[in-house]
Amino acid sequence: MLVAFICSACHIKPFNVLSEKEMTDVLVDLHLTTAAVNIRVPIEQKAIRQQYINAVFEKHGLTREEFETSLDWYTKNSKQLSAIYDAVELQLTQMETDVDNYVYHPELNPANDTIDTINIWMRPTRFHYALKATDSLRFEWHDSNFLTKGDKLIWSYVLKLSKSDTLPAPTMEFGVKYTDGTIDSIRHRMHGDTLKRQITVTHTMRSQPIKLWGIFCASEQTDDKNVTIDTVWMTRIFNKKSHPLDTAWRTHLDTLQKRTYNLPLPQKVMETKLGKANELMALPDKMPR
Repeated sequence: MLVAFICSACHIKPFNVLSEKEMTDVLVDLHLTTAAVNIRVPIEQKAIRQQYINAVFEKHGLTREEFETSLDWYTKNSKQLSAIYDAVELQLTQMETDVDNYVYHPELNPANDTIDTINIWMRPTRFHYALKATDSLRFEWHDSNFLTKGDKLIWSYVLKLSKSDTLPAPTMEFGVKYTDGTIDSIRHRMHGDTLKRQITVTHTMRSQPIKLWGIFCASEQTDDKNVTIDTVWMTRIFNKKSHPLDTAWRTHLDTLQKRTYNLPLPQKVMETKLGKANELMALPDKMPR
């Protein structure tokens, strides 16, 4: 009986070991992150590559040591480890299937011939500036002619924020106000770890919008943060049959965009003071017809 008890105890999971579900989620993110890093970060930049891996542990509230403790236990318990990797493979396969079926970007599906897309960002697509206490970079847009009920809006950009160990991280907010006075808003905490992060906000207009805005806010702090924002993009996905775009309107929009973000800017980023950055970031209240 003692031998049987000792053998069964080997398979009892300690309190400091992640559950199978938690381990699966971490491993899925590690696989995805490693694949992205292998594509985008040169192999000789080991420190930067490690930062991205560490960011996965941070996302799940873990240290590398805690993860390795769990991995070590599961390695010694092959049945549970096999079940975890079956679940990991299932999730990754489902993601691949979703990509093939245009789940994440239905606007790209050729079968959806009623869906059309257009980039409606009309300002420079890259900025670099020192963000001081309570500063913010923002835009507001009051032209409801661009959007209508049922439209899907995707606002995305790449952000790199300098590190601050002692002060609260800044936040990003995106909001929409409708004709009935109600508001939808999304707030996201940013990470000051010097890593480049793709920020994407997706929102479907549940009613007729009259205003939308985006804010990058520094929070209350005393030191400066160097902020780089790059590849700003705002995609409108709409039903081209119920809300067709006038050809002249689209041509005029293309012309405005070429005048703004195709300017001969510095190779890396555009250096600008905060006030000027807000002025450039701001969308026009009304687009000329």
